[in-house]
Amino acid sequence: MNLLARGVLLTWTTLCGVTSLTGNTVVLISSLKYRAISLDKVSVCLICHLAASDLIYTCIYILPTILTIICDRWVYGDFLCVVSPYVALYSATVSTLILCGLALSKLTCLIWPLRAMVRSTRTGKVIARSIWAVSILPFLPFMHSGLQYYQKMPGRNGHSALIPLL
Repeated sequence: MNLLARGVLLTWTTLCGVTSLTGNTVVLISSLKYRAISLDKVSVCLICHLAASDLIYTCIYILPTILTIICDRWVYGDFLCVVSPYVALYSATVSTLILCGLALSKLTCLIWPLRAMVRSTRTGKVIARSIWAVSILPFLPFMHSGLQYYQKMPGRNGHSALIPLL
């Protein structure tokens, strides 16, 4: 990859990582500590879970990508090389389903406004937990095969097999 392309990719990835870390951390702190988001309780709970899912994606996929671009090779080891794409896809699936749940929550607030006022944070937690649980089901067979691949890697005998991310 030429120097200009690496520079553009590094700049873009760093910008995405910094804004994701900053924005999602601000959302979590402002909603959990200061109660600054004044929406119904279910929506606030789902927004917090969305921010947590995005932080997981950032820490598992974007930040290692930044260091990979800088070093021009994968430096995190074989296990994270095999597992990080699955965790990133899982986190993206959770984010998508939480956005769908948030839209449905807003729809129920519009259709049944009096019921929306009595829904508690517990309802939001149950919805979010079920989304996290359902989202991992499609990835279990792939994660199992990826871990079997990791166990059979030729470079695990004392030296690291360099598997490039890009």
